[in-house]
Amino acid sequence: MDKEKYKSLAEEFIIKVDEFSNSRLKNAEDLTRLSELFFKEDKFYLLDDLAFSAKYAQGLIKIIRDRSNNFEDDYFDKIRVEYTEAIKKMRSVIEEILDGSSSFIKEIFSEKYLSMTHESLNNLNQLIDDLSWVKLYLNDQKR
Repeated sequence: MDKEKYKSLAEEFIIKVDEFSNSRLKNAEDLTRLSELFFKEDKFYLLDDLAFSAKYAQGLIKIIRDRSNNFEDDYFDKIRVEYTEAIKKMRSVIEEILDGSSSFIKEIFSEKYLSMTHESLNNLNQLIDDLSWVKLYLNDQKR
């Protein structure tokens, strides 16, 4: 398959996810670029894995942000550790799929989502929200 075919598949996929989310995707263009790599590398299963980790991390961050639940400190620490592990896994999958991309795309994604800055973490959290929609969409398609 040629590059345009992968790009087209990725665009169609993200359009469907965005429609499913009622246009709530914040980073549709970046999701399209990532999806194109998953299609190109024939590693769509990694997108499913990434989306699962994102959905899991999203649930954990909601628990962390809502400390009003009066959790025991041990439980809260466990949740924080699980969140950190989910983020590490997501970063690993993103880095793995970026190996098949140009140095320009690697640099953009590294700066925007993978660097250890406050802005990068905020961007990653937005990407997590978008990937959660991907997971919900994929689950819906399985039914």
